[in-house]
Amino acid sequence: MSLGLLEQALASRYGLMREPGLARRLRRRVEAYAASHAATVEVITQRALRDDQVLAALTCGLMVGETYFLRHHEQLELVAGLVRSAILDTLRPFVWSAGCATGEEPYSLAILLERALGQTLAGQATIVGTDLDGDAVVAAEAATYGSWSFRRAPVWLSAYFEPLGDQQQLTSRIRGRVRFERGNVLDTAEAWPKGCLDAVLFRNVAIYLSEEATARFHAEVARVLDPSGVLVQSPSDPPPPRNLFTPSRVVGAFHPRSKRPTRPKARPAGAPTKAVMPPTPTPPTPTPQSAPSCDLDGRADDERVWLARGQRKLAAGDSVGAIADLRSAVFLAPDNATCRLWFGIAQLESSESTVRGRGRVMLGRLKESLALRPGDAHVEDGDASVAEMMDLIDHLLEVLA
Repeated sequence: MSLGLLEQALASRYGLMREPGLARRLRRRVEAYAASHAATVEVITQRALRDDQVLAALTCGLMVGETYFLRHHEQLELVAGLVRSAILDTLRPFVWSAGCATGEEPYSLAILLERALGQTLAGQATIVGTDLDGDAVVAAEAATYGSWSFRRAPVWLSAYFEPLGDQQQLTSRIRGRVRFERGNVLDTAEAWPKGCLDAVLFRNVAIYLSEEATARFHAEVARVLDPSGVLVQSPSDPPPPRNLFTPSRVVGAFHPRSKRPTRPKARPAGAPTKAVMPPTPTPPTPTPQSAPSCDLDGRADDERVWLARGQRKLAAGDSVGAIADLRSAVFLAPDNATCRLWFGIAQLESSESTVRGRGRVMLGRLKESLALRPGDAHVEDGDASVAEMMDLIDHLLEVLA
C-alpha cells in the first residue's frame, strides 16, 4: 500500500504535517477502516482520494485527543475572566475551541463561567467546539466520561455530573451551552467574520499541522479576534508570530496586536453562522506537557519553577535565557522527561549550530530512554503519554533541526 498520496491529500486538505508518527497512525487507520468495510486497503485508498467524506472518515482516531477537565486551569481562568467581563459589559462573547477533541475543554469553560456568573448570565456566552475527528464530536455531544477525564479534577467538579453506569454524564444544563461541529481548523478560521471572536482555544493542535498551515491559522485568528480577545495555546505549542500577537501574563496565552478600535457595546446579539463550515473537520491534538501552574518567583530548588521560567522566555523569543533556566531544571531533575524535552527544544531554537547539535543529541537520548517505558504511561510534570512525546520528538527533530 502506498500512503504517499493519502498523506499528500491530508496535508493539502487539512494542513496536516507529513511526519513518521502520522504515517504509522494513518496506515493502521486505513487498515482498520478497510477491514470494517469489507474492502481492501487499496480500494479504500482510492476512494479516499476521490471522496472527501471518506478522506475525512480516515482522520477519525488519527490524532490523539488527549485531554481532561480543567487542563491548564490557569489558561481557562484567564478566558473565563475575559468572557465574564464582556458579559457584565452587556456584550455577548463568543469563544471557539479549535480542536476540541471529546469536549472536556469547552465544557470546562462553560462550568467555570457558571461558577463565576450563575446560570442566567453564563448562558449569554456562546461556546463552539470543532474537531476534525467526527467520532470525537459525537462523543463530545454525548458528554459521558470515564475516570481518566477527571484526573487532577477538584472535588467540586462532581456537582456538574450525574452517574450513568460506570461513567459520569455532564448535566444537560451545561451541555446545552456548548455547540459542537465537525470542522477543519483552517476552513473554520477563514469562515469567521472579522473581529467576531473573544477567545480562541488552540491547544495541542499545532503539533499536527505543517509550519505553513500553522502560520495560516495564526494569521486568520489575528483577523477574527476582537482586539481585546485572547488566543490560548498549550505551553508546548509553537508561539504565534510576534508581529501579530503579544504574550499574556499567563504562559501560552497571547493577545492580538491589532490597532483596530475595540468593538462598540452594542455588539450584535447572536453568533456568526457556521455557513462555511464544511462537512470536514478540525484536528484535536495531544502533545506533551507544560509545567503545572506555579509562582515564577518560587523556590529556586524546584525544577517546575525553572521549567515555567524557561517556557515563558522561549515563548518571548529569548532562547538564550530559556536555555539557562531549563538547564537548571534538568540539573535539579535529570530524569524528568518534560524538563529534558523543553531543554532540547530551547537548544534547537538557538542561532548557534553547535547548540542546535546538542539539542538534537538531547532529544535523541530522551527518545531512547522513553522507548524503555510503556507507551501509555504519562510523563512527569506533563499531560502527554510516552508514545505522544516520542511522536513529538520525531516532529521536532524534523521541523526544528
